[in-house]
Amino acid sequence: MSSQDPHEPTIAERVARYFELGAVTLLFDARHGGNSGLPARMDSHIVRVDLADADDFCEIGQTHLRITFLDQTQPTEAWLAWDAAFYLRGRAGPDRLEAHLVPARVPACFEPHRMANVERALNQMGLGRGQPSAVEWNFSVNPAMLAEDADRSGWCPDKKIAVQQAIQGQAGRAVLLIDTSAGDVRAPPGFIQGPHAEWQVGVAPPWAGMAYGAHALVWREQQGTNTLEFVIPWSRIGAVQDPSNGKGWFWPADLPDGARSALSKLDDIWQVLQRQAGIPLAPPPPPPREHLRVAGLSPPRPASKHRALYRLLRLGTAVVLVDTRVPGVKLPPTLPGRVWLLLVPLNLPNLDPQARLDDDGLMAVMPDHDGKVTPVAVPWRAMFLMAAAGGLSVNVWEEDYPDEVVQALHVLSAAQSRKDVAPESYTIFDRDPNGDGLGMSLEADAKGHFALHVSQPVSKLQPPPGSPPGTQVRALLELAFSLPPPASH
Repeated sequence: MSSQDPHEPTIAERVARYFELGAVTLLFDARHGGNSGLPARMDSHIVRVDLADADDFCEIGQTHLRITFLDQTQPTEAWLAWDAAFYLRGRAGPDRLEAHLVPARVPACFEPHRMANVERALNQMGLGRGQPSAVEWNFSVNPAMLAEDADRSGWCPDKKIAVQQAIQGQAGRAVLLIDTSAGDVRAPPGFIQGPHAEWQVGVAPPWAGMAYGAHALVWREQQGTNTLEFVIPWSRIGAVQDPSNGKGWFWPADLPDGARSALSKLDDIWQVLQRQAGIPLAPPPPPPREHLRVAGLSPPRPASKHRALYRLLRLGTAVVLVDTRVPGVKLPPTLPGRVWLLLVPLNLPNLDPQARLDDDGLMAVMPDHDGKVTPVAVPWRAMFLMAAAGGLSVNVWEEDYPDEVVQALHVLSAAQSRKDVAPESYTIFDRDPNGDGLGMSLEADAKGHFALHVSQPVSKLQPPPGSPPGTQVRALLELAFSLPPPASH
């Protein structure tokens, strides 16, 4: 972003615009001199702030963002300088997220290779273009590599040999960078979601056969009882690497458009580069010199459950713990009758978001224990815990705890008060042997902290070969939430 361009919106203006459609995530340099109010004990490089909307414990000023957060248990105010903000993400349209990185403000903690390391950090936080363990493709080249007298002993122009050598590496598999824009790459539905793809292939399960054809690489993968087939023309493979060490080769003219266009900007060498094949990948850039520490500022619990759940839904995937014995809870007949407590996931990535909030409570759809989408209706009184799906931003209402949770807290709290008794766990609900219902346990540590562990079936799986007739296997959703100690009364 250029500060000299009067038409370029400032970060504050972008935040205000994003709030019109959804939540905003910002990253600040924690050690910027313009910040104030942050805890003195906070030894972090980066401050992450997730805001649901303009009324969400914040005020957008001209020079600073004022936010209210919990410092231990006390609401506290901090001022974060806009000059310290180097990344923000928000919704620029109903179905379009927009991310904005300010390279000039990326903190020095990302050295020695700032841009590569900030991309790694964004992936780890779920804010980048790739997964947390996203493959890195380093296409760095220089004129000496392309000179007439350059040593080409490490080059591998034959893609068949390149794939075979990568699979024979330490990881036993190869990662392929594939141009899918031409439409001649064949893959199962859902695997092609853009103009390029990164797919792995190997010889160990789940891969079930590979053929090095004259015109295409063909392999099969086994997923349960389904066999998936991939057919990749050799001309669509732009790069291949061994994921254990990043070693591999690339073919400039066959790269997907994004990577190829970046290289084509190297005017002094592109004319030569595009005629070359099997150029060795450069080693991945070195990580930061010290481990990056990121602090998230948690806002106070909203005054009402309605507001708390609205905030979580604006931020992404959320879960709600429900006491189904409270009057007014409506569950489908497909859920077993012994479901006393229920974990309701909301805003799931592959499920149409149909959650509706009103004065009475929540109406939504969720996968039942067999994975079928089913409607539920829950009054506010029946909800006693809400959280982001990763177990963060936990909001609890102790006055609405089920009796079983209250009992577990008091049992473990009493055990901790006796010095001769080690911290222990307490089973609140044990899941039915057939896998139905919710399992819940409470754990305590020596410092008096409590963690609520929850597991709930979300779909059926194929029984392992040789299982007795009637065997049922289900995938489990497992999460953990921190709980405050029980009230003294």
